[in-house]
Amino acid sequence: MGSNEGNKDNDYQIEIDSFKKNFNKFKDRKIVLYGIGRYTATLLPAIKEFHVVGLMDRDGDNIGKEMYGVPILSKEEAEQQADLIIINTAETYWRIIYKRICELSIPVYYLNGEKAVEQATDCSRRDNPYWQQTLDQLRETIYHSDVVSFDIYDTLIMRKVLMPQDVFKLVEKRIHLQMGLDLDFYQARLAVDLKCNDACMLLDNVYMELNKKLRLEKEVLEAIQQIEIETEMECCVPRRDMVTLYNEIAAKKEVYLISDMYLPAEVINKILRACGVEKTESLWISGEKKKNKKSGSLWKSYSEEVVKGRRALHIGDNLSSDIGIPRQYGIDVYYIMNSATMWEKSSLGDFVPKIQTLEESVFAGMLGTKIFNSPFALNAHRGIVYFEDFWQLGYCLFGGIIYSFLVWLLKETRERHIERVFFFARDGYFLKKDYQYLMDVCSGKNWPKAIYLGISRRLALISSMEDTIGLDCIMNVPYHGTFEQFMESRFDIQIGKDDIHAREEINFPKDVGKISEWLKPYQEKILMRIKKEKADYLAYVNQFDINENDGVIDLWFYGNNQYCLSKAVDKSLTGFYFAANLTEDNKCKNNNILVPCFQKNEDKSAKECNLKKADIFIESFLTAPYGMIKAVDKTGDFICATEGMNQKYFIERNIINQGVCGFIKDYVGLMGQCAGLSPGFVDLFFENYVKGNMELDIRIKEIFYYDNAFMHCRESKIFD
Repeated sequence: MGSNEGNKDNDYQIEIDSFKKNFNKFKDRKIVLYGIGRYTATLLPAIKEFHVVGLMDRDGDNIGKEMYGVPILSKEEAEQQADLIIINTAETYWRIIYKRICELSIPVYYLNGEKAVEQATDCSRRDNPYWQQTLDQLRETIYHSDVVSFDIYDTLIMRKVLMPQDVFKLVEKRIHLQMGLDLDFYQARLAVDLKCNDACMLLDNVYMELNKKLRLEKEVLEAIQQIEIETEMECCVPRRDMVTLYNEIAAKKEVYLISDMYLPAEVINKILRACGVEKTESLWISGEKKKNKKSGSLWKSYSEEVVKGRRALHIGDNLSSDIGIPRQYGIDVYYIMNSATMWEKSSLGDFVPKIQTLEESVFAGMLGTKIFNSPFALNAHRGIVYFEDFWQLGYCLFGGIIYSFLVWLLKETRERHIERVFFFARDGYFLKKDYQYLMDVCSGKNWPKAIYLGISRRLALISSMEDTIGLDCIMNVPYHGTFEQFMESRFDIQIGKDDIHAREEINFPKDVGKISEWLKPYQEKILMRIKKEKADYLAYVNQFDINENDGVIDLWFYGNNQYCLSKAVDKSLTGFYFAANLTEDNKCKNNNILVPCFQKNEDKSAKECNLKKADIFIESFLTAPYGMIKAVDKTGDFICATEGMNQKYFIERNIINQGVCGFIKDYVGLMGQCAGLSPGFVDLFFENYVKGNMELDIRIKEIFYYDNAFMHCRESKIFD
């Protein structure tokens, strides 16, 4: 067995020498280093002969600040002030980072000296050898070992953030929310993290070092330290099949838990216990042992004190400290992917560079705990993200959509002084419930009152009719089906079987001429029916006294229901939509305001909105447990069309929406009440669904149907 224990300065000296060798020809050029973490902290003091003019970081909030005495630049500033950019991070992140900045006109280099170039789509993604591994294979490997050790973070447990350092950002946010302190905690904590990890310090000592920068009162410092511990505990969840495997093995074999970590054993124990880890006595924590894995010192001691020549196996996610280094001490190893690597290697890999802010990291981290909880989650479908569970679908695909929309809605209504919001049936059925749920989770006060308004295209047209001429409006809306079906869906009239046209197929508006003739025997009955339905519906609507201080909520697109309702109540209304047609050709904008959530300002027709590209799929989920509302009676009860297949599978829709609520609860729990989540970012993530980078199990696909009784008689599966 060779020794890897050594002076840490020598370890970094290798990196320093490598940098100087790789970039010596650029010594006189103006350089920007991308990365503000450990690599840059150790490199900068040793390369004074290089002309480093700035740093870059994924977090835009850091632009304009200084780190290690060097300014953090925007992409535009780097392009203007530097001759080249060097990505100064672990190799794992090189491709991700380059995709963030590949549009810049100055050259970008990886740390190994290679010039970064845009690569073709990684066709080998589905051929990754890792996809051949299985949990049973790991179990079999374990049973051939005498002593087994598990890494803790990203192996047995995982965090609800994409990058570990984002825990520090959450702490900074909570310091502000809970203590009212505007403290630059993140950068200070990150700066001492390197030194403290190398020195194998525990958290108390870390905070003593940290306070040399912060200079806080003892009580304040202790409160912040407690916030970090609580945040860490809240962020951690089990990797369920790994915890189950660990508990199974720990009952039969000698098992150890080994981690490079500054948290004390008592805190690690609490986290592990909360995550269902049953046996936690054999903890080897770098902060406790004063030795660490990455230098090899901890592995040397473990080999001498525990392994003692026996066949040992270590399971972990870090290719260096969990795989390469323990091998040097005669320890067998088994590599499993962590969530961040699974994001990168999966069908969602091209999206990873777009995850930059804390909000986006929490979004990705939360989704990772569901999609990539198992290290083997991608293996069955060779890297493709695949949803098999209704709750998971709601949490991961719809949760961000609905949460970001509702928080956006709250902001917009407050700015526009909207006092009540009317969620249109049937699309607003779940949205209204989720609005109330978000309000409860946030203990919301002075929110616009939420009202669910029974409405449909049919009712909206009837209510806005001024005279019998308005009948044309109802007739001319496209329809396909038999004449008999048309009469029932449009006018709620059942025609006799002796009508020779009853079974004839019709297509509106092409057949409007001949249908006008067919309607003549029924015209008086139709007008009487419409008159009554209009009176009943207006009585129902008028009880709400809808006015200009009210907002209406619909999914998309032209705003026909809003337009007709505004005519019926003779008031200008403001409508809030997922996406809306804002072109000058849209008559529904007349005397009304349409405000879209998920489309760019310049995209008036929402052609670039990814959610709009899958509107039928989204509508099929966001429906109600009853068919189209045909009328409203005197008591305000809905008279509905026959329930369709979407209603048959409504239990599944409820489960999907439970997943949505799970996302809302988790996001608010981590980020705080009504914390922002960019609708543009959520729409960008949804693009992965549109492009086929996420697939649905056949059991999920079979519950989604397209139904619009007002326009056609048939239901059709969305996924054939």
